[in-house]
Amino acid sequence: MELYDEIKKDLRATVSDDDDADDTPVDPADDYSVTEYVVTVRLTADCASEAADAFSDWVPVCIMNLKSSNRADTRQLLPQAVGASCKEILEAGCQSVTVLRKAPRTSVEYAYEPIDSYNSHVYEGLFSRGDRRAEALEALGG
Repeated sequence: MELYDEIKKDLRATVSDDDDADDTPVDPADDYSVTEYVVTVRLTADCASEAADAFSDWVPVCIMNLKSSNRADTRQLLPQAVGASCKEILEAGCQSVTVLRKAPRTSVEYAYEPIDSYNSHVYEGLFSRGDRRAEALEALGG
């Protein structure tokens, strides 16, 4: 978590430096961005583990920061980063839900999406579902 905080602080400092910058040339080595992704896991349908019920659908287990050049295509880089970090991602899931340790590693599938997309479509959707139902019921005269 300390590394995550350090990256976020570094990113904020870079953004604030850009706001104060004059027309001095920018060093291409400093031209980078940090993008946050939510990484989720699920178990394949043929998994006969105790964890199969809890992980039959996508479960968010960690946030991954990808620091790359602004010229880099993160859609090509992120699958490689997730593949290289499978052990750490799985450990994050195991620390949250210990029954995942009993699942065979070969039955774990990984997915990711940008954190903004996750927040707007999944996280906020879970908490606003009751409000939307109440509004719909009221609109229908129920």
